Amino acid sequence: MNIDNRIELIMKKMDRLKEKSPKFACGKFPPEWKPPLSEQVVETYEKQTGIQLPEDYRRFVTTVAECGTQPFYGLYSLKSSFAEDGPAVNEKFPFTVKNPFRVSELSAEEYRAFWEEELSKVDAGFLLLCTEGDAMYSILIVNTDDKETYGTVWYYDLASIGVQGVQTR
Repeated sequence: MNIDNRIELIMKKMDRLKEKSPKFACGKFPPEWKPPLSEQVVETYEKQTGIQLPEDYRRFVTTVAECGTQPFYGLYSLKSSFAEDGPAVNEKFPFTVKNPFRVSELSAEEYRAFWEEELSKVDAGFLLLCTEGDAMYSILIVNTDDKETYGTVWYYDLASIGVQGVQTR
């Protein structure tokens, strides 16, 4: 299935959600979307950050929506990654699909050392896609040397300091 067909299918599902009244929904419901970004805005972003966005994400933000009130507490805008306190997208993501980071594999001492000294190294090479709240995010990997990891969506859980990859292709 090509990118446009996948996006069309996703948006049809989102439209069907508008007809339902969920018992629980994070963020504003039914979903609301901001107009898409121009190619010029996306190109400027790529030049300023030195990265190339994955084609499916690029297509979504330039043809469907810049951001919106879903999923969870909302889809972040590409513009939000310009924030000074956002992830360092111009630096490499330190993990790969075959070598993810899992806090459960650390001893108590390693965990404390990571928390105090290494946490900033994890905050690189990705865009924030959305948050479930409580420091739990879905992230898109945009800067890595590993071709298999580039363009994948990961679950980034700062509540338990775990980063786990989810293959999206």
